[in-house]
Amino acid sequence: MKYIVMFYANPAKWAHPTPMFHESVKTDEDRARIQAETEESAKVYREDESLTDGTALADPKSSRTVRRKGGKPVVTDGPFIESREQFAGFFTLECESIERAVEIASTFPGLEHDVVEIRPVFDWSNQE
Repeated sequence: MKYIVMFYANPAKWAHPTPMFHESVKTDEDRARIQAETEESAKVYREDESLTDGTALADPKSSRTVRRKGGKPVVTDGPFIESREQFAGFFTLECESIERAVEIASTFPGLEHDVVEIRPVFDWSNQE
């Protein structure tokens, strides 16, 4: 089963959408530790083929939102989600259960700063 692990972060300090640049991370040593933990975590789950994809996203100010009104697309700047946190990036996992996906996501560095959501990817193969 495939799962997407979506990271949410406060874009107020969007120098970089990872915990390495969170406002509470003050030293180069802390940034180096978080970077090493992130690389090690990714390596472990790539080797066991649980981690199949993932990336960080650019500043939410660079995004566009598209809605349809009166049959025509209306494009606005930014995500305009009524939330302090914004979608910051994702990983895609391939594993046997949601419990395993939660277990893997729980090891990712940065959870003390940001929020993750884990959701199964819709299985289109079961549709007629």
